[in-house]
Amino acid sequence: MLTLPFYDVSFQYLLNSIPGLTFEARMNPMFNNASITQIKHFLLPSKYISHQSSNISPDNIRLKQFDSRLAWPNCTPKIRNQELCGSCWAFSAVNSFSDRLCVKSNTYSALSEQFLISCDQYNEGCEGGYLKNANQFLQRTGVPSLNCVQYVSGGGESFICPVKCDDGNEMELQTSKGFKVVFGEGQMKENILKGPIQVQFAVYQDFMYYYKGIYQHMAGNEIGGHAVVAIGWGIDRGTPYWICRNSWGAEWGENGYFRITRGNNECEIETEAFAVQV
Repeated sequence: MLTLPFYDVSFQYLLNSIPGLTFEARMNPMFNNASITQIKHFLLPSKYISHQSSNISPDNIRLKQFDSRLAWPNCTPKIRNQELCGSCWAFSAVNSFSDRLCVKSNTYSALSEQFLISCDQYNEGCEGGYLKNANQFLQRTGVPSLNCVQYVSGGGESFICPVKCDDGNEMELQTSKGFKVVFGEGQMKENILKGPIQVQFAVYQDFMYYYKGIYQHMAGNEIGGHAVVAIGWGIDRGTPYWICRNSWGAEWGENGYFRITRGNNECEIETEAFAVQV
């Protein structure tokens, strides 16, 4: 793969000049003048991302497209922003949990990412976390509502685990019934039909230039990992894709979402995913 200095306009031009590129590259204002060290605050260290291949199930789902925003319009949350905290492991776990609770009840109630970041002793707060550990926490301990404990770790500090709501009231913790570990395109589709799922993938330099379209890794080195919520799939001009919701704010990507090629384990996104049970 080609490699150039981390974040500059020459890399943007290089990407957009690649024949057959399925996404448009632009420099995002949120990353302008950022060093590679600062950029990594938005990501997980690579150690938290599964790189092991698993037994991949056949794809028996014949739907050409599915989008949870259309299937459950009452369950489409506002796009969240983790800011300068490597807490995507918590955002994707808690947000997919909120989504699936809404699919069951048809009423959306946002849950607290902050509680998981501050209280999960088997993960490392803003320094990263394992998706399996996060899902075990949701089952074992649970989390309160976002109204109870608001997000305050955007500056990079994880903070002490709270014992009461921000307003001093007692907490009510919502626990899950467990989770399923999902492998491959077929299982991912099957589980997304029941509600959004948590996915992880390796992040390369060119992903930080994503503006719109269907992302596929074309240039640059691996710089870390990321965890997001997969909400559906489709195909555009012959290119199959997943639809994912990010936690970098609504100004990023396609109104806070992005598409990534499907069926070829792009950036290992189909290696291991998690479907919380409600």
